[in-house]
Amino acid sequence: MYYSTDWDTKNKKNRKEVNTMVKQILEKEMTGRQQELEDLEDFVVEGDTFISDEVLAQIAGQAAREIDGVSAMGKSSLSRSISKVVKRGESRATGVDAAHGKKEAQVDLAFNVLYGYSIPQIVIEVRKNVAQRLLDSCGLVTRRVQIEIIGIEFPDKMPSKLD
Repeated sequence: MYYSTDWDTKNKKNRKEVNTMVKQILEKEMTGRQQELEDLEDFVVEGDTFISDEVLAQIAGQAAREIDGVSAMGKSSLSRSISKVVKRGESRATGVDAAHGKKEAQVDLAFNVLYGYSIPQIVIEVRKNVAQRLLDSCGLVTRRVQIEIIGIEFPDKMPSKLD
């Protein structure tokens, strides 16, 4: 059998040329499409977004922890462990419960405070911070932040009158 090396060489060149042409065409199409998208100032891709209540609760809990004077969130670690095993009141055990509609959110918080801080001032700051974080993160207006102070924590070394 006789094989032509000229034919193989031409075939390889043709394949390379075709591949190069395809790449150039794709690049032109993508560049054109990219330019179209850049020309559209208010280009919006539509779709629905769902944010779970658990995500809201995590954001609210973190926002509360950012405030000076807030100590532990929720029940004690033993109570949390029991709640997880029983699978009841888990969100309450962690100290945060949240619910929301399309534009508004409601949050329930339970936490300990540190001794020496003003509880009314802590509550005001927590409410402001939670509302701001939920607005910034999720675009939701917070209508209510219910707060329950469940305990007070004392520092290990408190100044005594004997010192």
